[in-house]
Amino acid sequence: MYNEIRWEECALGKKLYTKENISKAETERLGIPELVVLKTNSDDVGLEVVHRRYFEDEKLLCPACRSSKTRCSKIVDRKLKDLLWLDEDHKTFQIISLLFHQRYMRCDNCGQSVFPEPTEFGEKGCKFTNRLSDALADGTFQFSYKKVCQHYGVPASTASVGEVMRRRIQYNRRRPTAPCRFRYSPDDLSCTRRLRRCFHR
Repeated sequence: MYNEIRWEECALGKKLYTKENISKAETERLGIPELVVLKTNSDDVGLEVVHRRYFEDEKLLCPACRSSKTRCSKIVDRKLKDLLWLDEDHKTFQIISLLFHQRYMRCDNCGQSVFPEPTEFGEKGCKFTNRLSDALADGTFQFSYKKVCQHYGVPASTASVGEVMRRRIQYNRRRPTAPCRFRYSPDDLSCTRRLRRCFHR
């Protein structure tokens, strides 16, 4: 039945959710501007979310031909882990699960392009939101990726480690550099230990 409703939503343009399904309190608590939390949440799922544009009339442009003649082709459920800080000092936190109903669009102009609606809160293929990835990336300056994941209580996803390390490299480039007697790769998980040996000689 659920799959039939999903098919009608895409093929017939009937939206499964309306603005009455929005949980304003949970949306505010989540604090991700592009996401809206639905009231249809259950304990085994976490927070069900859709993109804010789901409730708008905005037509997504086809990345291939830049046409606005696009429509929903399918909806893919994407599971992610997210991080909520519970204090201003970022010492206490809560890990929550998100079930993102991501729409894939088809272009009627070129007829061949199918693409996911763009997002900014999480990278493609990554099982963490960007703010959780940032916290993990920051932790790997002192500990291994596996230990940092254990600290936050999330699985050390091999599908996400690449994105976490890329964010670490970006963060490292913004930090002031210190003199060092050797060159090191920022995406090396053992670089912190080597830096300590360097500065304690």
